[in-house]
Amino acid sequence: MASPLSISALFRSSYYIRDSLIGTFFGDVSSIYPLIFILIAVAVLKNKKLNFIIPFICFAMIASHTVSVFFSAAALLIILFYEAYKSGFSKDKLILFYSSLFVSIFSFVYFAFISRSLMSKWHSVETIIAALPKSNMRIDGSSLYHLINAEFFMSIAQHNLIVLEEIYYWLQILLCGIVLLSPLILFFVLFWIKTIKSEKDKILRCVFIAFALSPLLSIPVFFLFTDYGRWIFAVFSYQFLFVFYLLYSKELSVETAGNSIAVFIKNHLFFCFIAVIYLLMLERTTLAFSFPIEINLKAFVLYFLSLF
Repeated sequence: MASPLSISALFRSSYYIRDSLIGTFFGDVSSIYPLIFILIAVAVLKNKKLNFIIPFICFAMIASHTVSVFFSAAALLIILFYEAYKSGFSKDKLILFYSSLFVSIFSFVYFAFISRSLMSKWHSVETIIAALPKSNMRIDGSSLYHLINAEFFMSIAQHNLIVLEEIYYWLQILLCGIVLLSPLILFFVLFWIKTIKSEKDKILRCVFIAFALSPLLSIPVFFLFTDYGRWIFAVFSYQFLFVFYLLYSKELSVETAGNSIAVFIKNHLFFCFIAVIYLLMLERTTLAFSFPIEINLKAFVLYFLSLF
């Protein structure tokens, strides 16, 4: 999808994080930027002097990758609605929520449709390639042409045809990823069920249901794009973010669910230890990695050393 930072992924300099410890676990910049932006937004959300920047952060998230509207922007909007309700729908929080919602919708429409049409009118793939400095390129000419064409010039219908050609293969990979990550899925299912049952406030219960079901918002992405490892990473990242944010907000029902899980972990410590090691040994299930599973020995060793 056309966005200002899409073109930066073509250069080696944008991948300095990939060689670091962060890159080992979180992947490339198109995954890291939206996560960094939403963490900044959450950090300033309760600060009345700084939370005015949140709509700008929504713009930055979608500029970094248009599909962020289904992940980081959606997650942030749910958190903003939660804060609005907790404040009794105060004027400041409602303005913050609606302005962020408007910016997110406008940014998505602009980068997904308007900017693409402008690019196709004023430029061509060849002129863009000619304007790019070649000394810092990390991709060969043929791949570069197809990447820029897909990002800025290919229609949605053309892109969908390419995806549909191998959709059954990609769905097999997605199913494999769901099975491999079933312990983590089970954890979140049990956590949200316990949280929702513990909550007496009907509206707040609906908000928690929205937190729990937020991965469903990403379903269109799995049919439009085939980088499933990146999308699965995003789904679970924001689920963890919801849990930690609600614990930070001292939400009683969430603390109750957390205490129940803590008791379970304490009573089944060895089983949980094995489950954590198992999850850390999984790699992203995309064509960039061996199918259906690759043992990430580096992640395992780093985790093992961190125990001492």
